[in-house]
Amino acid sequence: GRIRNKLPPEIEKPVIAKYEYMDVPVMILAVTSESRTPEELRKVVDDRIKDRIQRVEGVARAEVAGGREGKIIIEIDVRKLQAYALSINSVVDAINMNNANLLAGEIKRAKDKFLIRTIGEFKTLQDIENMAVATTKEGSVIRLKDVSQVKDSYLDPVAFARLNAQPVVSIYVQKESNANTVKIAKEIKKELALIEPLLEEDVKIIITSNQAESIEQAVEQVKSSLNIGGLFAFLVLFLFLRQISTNIIISSCIPISVLLTFSLMFFSNLTVNVMTLSGLALGIGMLVDNAIVVLDNILKKRDKLMSGPDRVLEAAFHPRETAKEISIGAADEMFLAITASTATTIVVFLPLVFINQEIRMLYSGIALTIAYSLIASLLTALTLVPMLSARLLFKVKPPQQPIAIDTPPEEPVKKKFNFIEFFQNLYKKSISVCLSLRYIIIILAVLVSVRVAQEAKKLEREFIGIAEQNKFTVHIEMPTGTRIEVSDKVVAKVEGLISRLPEVKTASSKVEPWSSQIYVELLPLNKRKKTTTQIMDELRPLTEKLEPAFIYYEEPEEVGTKEVLIELYGYDYEILKKMAIQVAQRIQAIPKFTDTKIRMREGRPEMHMVINKRQAAMFGLTTEGIALAIHTHMRGLVATRFRGNREPLLRIKEEPEVSQRAPAFSYTQEETTLKESLAAFDKLSPATASSPEAKETETIVRLEERFRRTFDDMRRISLITPEGKQIYLSQVATFKFEYGPSEIWRKNKSRMVQVSANTGGQALGTAADLVRQALGSLRFPKDYFWEIGGNYDKMIRNQRELTLALILSLVLVYMILAGLFESITQPFIILATVPLGAIGAIIALRYTNKPVGIGVLIGAIMLGGIVVNNAIVLVDRINFLKHRLGIGSVRDVIIIASYDRLRPIMMTSLTTILGLIPLALDKSESSSLWSPLAITVIGGMTLSTFLTLFVIPCVYMIFRDLRLVKNK
Repeated sequence: GRIRNKLPPEIEKPVIAKYEYMDVPVMILAVTSESRTPEELRKVVDDRIKDRIQRVEGVARAEVAGGREGKIIIEIDVRKLQAYALSINSVVDAINMNNANLLAGEIKRAKDKFLIRTIGEFKTLQDIENMAVATTKEGSVIRLKDVSQVKDSYLDPVAFARLNAQPVVSIYVQKESNANTVKIAKEIKKELALIEPLLEEDVKIIITSNQAESIEQAVEQVKSSLNIGGLFAFLVLFLFLRQISTNIIISSCIPISVLLTFSLMFFSNLTVNVMTLSGLALGIGMLVDNAIVVLDNILKKRDKLMSGPDRVLEAAFHPRETAKEISIGAADEMFLAITASTATTIVVFLPLVFINQEIRMLYSGIALTIAYSLIASLLTALTLVPMLSARLLFKVKPPQQPIAIDTPPEEPVKKKFNFIEFFQNLYKKSISVCLSLRYIIIILAVLVSVRVAQEAKKLEREFIGIAEQNKFTVHIEMPTGTRIEVSDKVVAKVEGLISRLPEVKTASSKVEPWSSQIYVELLPLNKRKKTTTQIMDELRPLTEKLEPAFIYYEEPEEVGTKEVLIELYGYDYEILKKMAIQVAQRIQAIPKFTDTKIRMREGRPEMHMVINKRQAAMFGLTTEGIALAIHTHMRGLVATRFRGNREPLLRIKEEPEVSQRAPAFSYTQEETTLKESLAAFDKLSPATASSPEAKETETIVRLEERFRRTFDDMRRISLITPEGKQIYLSQVATFKFEYGPSEIWRKNKSRMVQVSANTGGQALGTAADLVRQALGSLRFPKDYFWEIGGNYDKMIRNQRELTLALILSLVLVYMILAGLFESITQPFIILATVPLGAIGAIIALRYTNKPVGIGVLIGAIMLGGIVVNNAIVLVDRINFLKHRLGIGSVRDVIIIASYDRLRPIMMTSLTTILGLIPLALDKSESSSLWSPLAITVIGGMTLSTFLTLFVIPCVYMIFRDLRLVKNK
């Protein structure tokens, strides 16, 4: 709006929309009929479908292709125009000025007043034909039909549309950049459900492409992963606890925590989508961690009471009170540990507030959902678990007779082999050996960390990983200036090649003069043997033979891309074009790179009319006036808008016929109102109701085609001077053939040309390095340069910001631990688990060949808050035993604490790891958003859990040796 006054006044109104022109449509609709022509279908779409789709909230644009647009065409006979010495623009002015209903004033009377309205709008095509455009010197009237033909016809075809090679009229729906795809798709379907009953029986609307389907499939896949992860967590609990009552207690925490999580999401205006469900799936294994730690402590206290020397006091206690005290006391003992572990896991997401908005929008759902789920798990662990434990775990009845102290104990019953107990005893012996070799173990851990850090440098870098899609787009680029009929023949050949593939479900074609697209949707991956990449590779050698078309392939992506972009900057487009060709040649030679293309359209062939201003001034003509006259002659000018009644191409059927077609159909309130309105309109105005409702139709004035076919015809176009004399265009203009720019790209106010290539599955960082090597020796002229564009800058910026966020999250973790443990040194013992987790994460990424992208870095941040949990539980137990037993032997305290916390550490780690496995193994279309994240956490948790059990006790002992850990 601020620069509108700086733009040329003759331009059309600029259109600003929140979408990218190159984006794949969020939905493609095909309107078909067995008995109607594409033109008839186009009228149906323009009059009764397009505008209703356009009004759906979130839709940026609904573009129609196929059929020709209906117009009132007035074709001028140039010889008759010359005979009457009329200019074509005077005819246009006459038509425009004679088609109006204007309010002229009002007359007031004693009790009322009447408006005075001038009625002059055209009602029929005959009104237009009989309109007077001028008078002769003799006084006779020259009517429009004397110099032209008035036809209710169609414009020349601009684009064709086909579905599986059959002509249709397609609607390509583009969404706003920040709109919700699934919500828009649902609203469009609702609108179609209202539209379809009002259409004729043979008119069908088919959804040929719907991006929301892949999103909904991803949501279902995440739900499945969520359920499988919950099942794995239940199996882990059953394996370790082997009691129905304990499994009931822990399992009951999951649904209650999930419900509480959804409640917090509701108040935060978070929707249930792929990312929030991924966060819940990532947190499902951690939902029970706090409950497991509390329950394990309650069981230990119960077993000690039941089996220890104090069992003689059972009769002195009421069982219910005993159970309540034990449950509350055990939960109170673990309050610090589980609060600290929850706080450290949540606080790592705080630095995400300081990174760029793109990552916040993408991963804030995951972060908030995990945070809410952990808050819910903490509340249930401190409230629900003690309550249920007191009810279900204590079934002690007072003995009938008091047990004497000197009563000999009963003979021990031979127990069955218990693998868990065997593993715990083996660990107890192993930890004793490790404490003796603690310095050697720490040195080995440091060496392994250094070695793995060297391997980390070999990891590839990526913006956001790309997963398998069941769709791709074939782009057919023709030389600039190609007629649509020529492009149509090439597209038809490509359609023939595609139709031979058994894996193809639908192929929706959009044919335009220079640039056409075929949107191909494949069968689901489980119903075909070939991948999308294999199918495209199979088509490439066949389509390369179709000269002169340049054909390339592209997979639509919600986020990320499989292409690398090289942007060339300069001023002269000829130099940029030459440099782009050299760049493309070098890029094309890189292994695995495919579909190398120059994103620069060739200049279109033009005939330049150079106006001789001096000569034109002698005739009283201006350049603008001449240009406007030629525009009207050759291309046509909208003279007015016809609002009268035209012969209908399609009528709304009456209600009985609709009911016969669909007897089960019942009208909604909106549709009933429409039918009643139409019936009332019929009674009031039968003549008007017999025709379709009036709609504005553009009325275009131009020369008949036979007078504008050749360049000679253009030279002989006559111009009327202000004095009424006729001259030929060739008298005031010279003509020459040139090439004019068809499009100009700018970025940051500089002219730009892009060269792009498909990376062939290679990570963006690797592809960028290969591009630098290929272009390193290429010399550019002065003031001309190149840089890697697209997502590369975002990748570098995001990785830098996320690395800083990771460091900041570790600082926050330290601060929380220092505050909760009231110690400066003990948090360093706990944070020793972070490099152990990093070792596991790097090994997992190397083994699975995953590049370092946003998902991996978010996983690393999460890992920093999760891996410390095991160490927190272990160190807290050591501190508790030291405080209870006094100074004693620190070595014994560490061994006892490690033994006590082995089972909860193993259970919490396994539930977290197994809960993430379904997400890590997911191969669905959107899995690239969460699979690298899950793999990072699984790798780090697996190795850090094992190493924490041996390394952290050694670190604690070394700190004790150095007197860095004070006695409490």
